[in-house]
Amino acid sequence: MALTSASSRRVRRVGWGQRLSRWDIRLSPYLYISPFFILFAVFGAFPLVFNIVVALHDWHRRAGMGEFVGLDNFAWVLQQPLFWRSLENTISIFLLGGIPQLILALLIASVLDQNLRARTFWRMLSIFPLYAAAMYGSSTTTEIARAVGTLPRWLPTLHLFENFWQVFTTEQFDFWLAFANSLLVAAAVSASVVFFSTLAGFSFAKLRFRGSQVLYVAVLATLIIPAQVGTVPLFVMMTDFGWIDSLLALVVPGLVGAFGVFWMTQYLKEALPYELIEAARVDGASLFRTFWSIGLPAARPAAATLALFTFIGSWNSFFWPSVVMRSQLTMPLVVPQLRGAFTSDTGLVMAGVFLVAAPLLLVLAIAGRQLVAGVMAGAVKG
Repeated sequence: MALTSASSRRVRRVGWGQRLSRWDIRLSPYLYISPFFILFAVFGAFPLVFNIVVALHDWHRRAGMGEFVGLDNFAWVLQQPLFWRSLENTISIFLLGGIPQLILALLIASVLDQNLRARTFWRMLSIFPLYAAAMYGSSTTTEIARAVGTLPRWLPTLHLFENFWQVFTTEQFDFWLAFANSLLVAAAVSASVVFFSTLAGFSFAKLRFRGSQVLYVAVLATLIIPAQVGTVPLFVMMTDFGWIDSLLALVVPGLVGAFGVFWMTQYLKEALPYELIEAARVDGASLFRTFWSIGLPAARPAAATLALFTFIGSWNSFFWPSVVMRSQLTMPLVVPQLRGAFTSDTGLVMAGVFLVAAPLLLVLAIAGRQLVAGVMAGAVKG
């Protein structure tokens, strides 16, 4: 009788779908954060390690790396008065510029949030530099030289549009190609940063996996590394990849950043209830399907803000494009091209400055109201 009952029992085997579900839960969190760490390893950690290795050796321009010298190079730098003067200037700029700027920004934001009369007028003062560029672009070099402590004029003239036309038709560069390059780079970087940052933020905020806290701290630690530190190694890498004067050199290193991961993680911790994720898992949805159908829509307000900030930062980027670009220009690189070798038409240069900044004003005018509405909706929902 016992043998019969034992033989009647069937051993329950784990199906292939259940195995896939288990591996999905175990591996997906690491896959979601892997794009950030892969890009940082290639374009962040490697240049940093390269700098350290070079600093520990004697270096010759032609022969390359020489003998190991240990900390001698660091000791030499610490003995230079220029180093300490630079450090003093940096600290002074932070204390005298950064902190007062933060306090003043909070004060102005608090005042504008009150029921003031003509709030729109006071907010419009933020675009005064763009208005000043248009007024300078409407003036000749002589008129600008005579205007000391004030604008050369207060209303635009036809001379502004003549300068615009000269920028559009100059033979020094192709303005519309520069515009297309900036638009393509800014759009590609913004879309990539939003997607990968939201994916990593979803993993850090709502998925449980080993080492999550350590890895998240590692992400935050990368924020303290200045981008300029890896300029020389990155330039060498771009040369080896054949990306000099290619838009890939502007897009690939910026596909995801630590700030975006931090931003989306903090938002999703509050905006996305864990019960929705559990309900999706019970219904049989994979983690990526859960992210795509639940996590991404919940993150839309923060993603819109991150996209706007990333687009503006990528559009205004000057330092790195000036290092790796040659014949292909982006919009910020257009302005130096307007300066002559011996003389400079200040009005023409300022007209170029206006044309570089005007598309961003248009983007803010179109997306600003929707952006604020989305953020407020997300805040009320959370």
